[in-house]
Amino acid sequence: MNRYGALFIFLVNGRDEGIEGAIEFVTQEIVALGGTVHTVQKMDKRKFERVAHRVDSGYYVYMEFSLEGSLLGVLNQKLKGYPKLFRQFYVRRTGKRESRKASFPETIAPSTP
Repeated sequence: MNRYGALFIFLVNGRDEGIEGAIEFVTQEIVALGGTVHTVQKMDKRKFERVAHRVDSGYYVYMEFSLEGSLLGVLNQKLKGYPKLFRQFYVRRTGKRESRKASFPETIAPSTP
């Protein structure tokens, strides 16, 4: 199973009106495909920089979940038909990020004039 981060933009009328149901729908679709939802972060309703399809704002939600790589396209197609979902973006999460250490020599010889 691969781990994914997904950003969903939902169309909701009120501030929180219907967002819980929309999140629950996406969660159920992931679980129905054999996946596991790890985290859900509601980010709030935000205005778009440009009006797209006569829509000026959306409710942003970030989710991390595990799912077989071959099923991500199936999930994408299933969610395309959901009327409250405006956009969806996926990023495959890799293992733990390793900190980059600077490649400096252990000791630096003093410069001589």
